[in-house]
Order: sequence, then structure tokens, then C-alpha cells
Amino acid sequence: GYRIYRSTSADTGYALIDTVTGVTTFTDSGLSSNTLYYYKIQAITGTSSESDISSYAAEYTIFNYLISNFSVTKDGMNIIFEWDYALNVEIYNIYISDDGGTTYDLYGTVYGGVTEYTILGGLSPGSYDAKVTGVTIDGESGDALLPFIVE
Repeated sequence: GYRIYRSTSADTGYALIDTVTGVTTFTDSGLSSNTLYYYKIQAITGTSSESDISSYAAEYTIFNYLISNFSVTKDGMNIIFEWDYALNVEIYNIYISDDGGTTYDLYGTVYGGVTEYTILGGLSPGSYDAKVTGVTIDGESGDALLPFIVE
């Protein structure tokens, strides 16, 4: 089996969070968003024999609520979407729905340092829903939803 230790510091503060047997993967829970966690592993046998504790491995946490303060404004025929920067996001995807949020089409993509996207006209009058997602090395997550109307 293995003992799994976690800390928010690379050098100190490691606490035993779980002991697992028969598996080589572990899913942690109860974590805070946008936090760097450090993990160490120690192998154990049924006779209480222990290996040395491993060097640390680090992992950032990104949760589904990472997109915040999403807003939509109009400037003439243009629609401007803005949101707050989210840690570790490499790309933001902007999706638009014209059927009440049942289906969404990818409308645009911007790099992680950019927190604004403008649609230059082109949307017919009507009700829409927009969502922005963040893409990290772990995949796409963290959408923020917002309805808007084009007159």
C-alpha cells in the first residue's frame, strides 16, 4: 500500500491524507481552487515496513467556477464579453447558444492572458446565451453563463 501526504509548502507541513492499497492512482478531494498543493508518497507493506518518503510532486487546482465576473455589453452592433483572469488558463473559449442554452457553438477563442472577446456585428436580433470556458493542461472546464439580447 501507500501513504499519501499533502502540503501547501514544498518543504514543511505535510499531513497524512490517505492510505491506499491495491491501486496506483489517487484522487484528492476537499481542495481549494487556485492553490498549489505538494504531495509525497510512502510505500508500506502489510508488516508495517516503510520505504523512505518520496520527493514531492506539485499540482495546481482548477475548479469549475474559475471564470468569474463574466459580463456582456453592447457597443453599437458589437457585443463585448469580459471576464476576470483565471490562474493557469491557456485558452478561453467563447460559446453562443441561440436555443435557450440547449446547444452551444464555439464562437471564438483567445489566449489565456486576454480576458475580452468582441463579436463585430453579425448576430441576428434575438435572445442568446453565452458561456466562457477555460482550457488548462488538464482540459476544458470552468464555464460561466450569461444570457443577452441583440436588438
